[in-house]
Amino acid sequence: MNGEGRGNTGNFLATLQMIANHDDICMGQERLSSLALMHIHYQVKIDLDEVVNLIATKHPRRLELGTTDPE
Repeated sequence: MNGEGRGNTGNFLATLQMIANHDDICMGQERLSSLALMHIHYQVKIDLDEVVNLIATKHPRRLELGTTDPE
């Protein structure tokens, strides 16, 4: 294998790493913003059942919810 092939692979991997780092930073910033909003509006009452149902309908394949019958 010549040096050119290895260089292209290295550039490709470096580009992928930069994209992954950018995604991590953006996701971290989004989470930080969400936490700040939760702190500012801490007195707002949240219905957890409503939140779970909302997430379950928006992302049905990501979150599988089931009920457990204690009997």
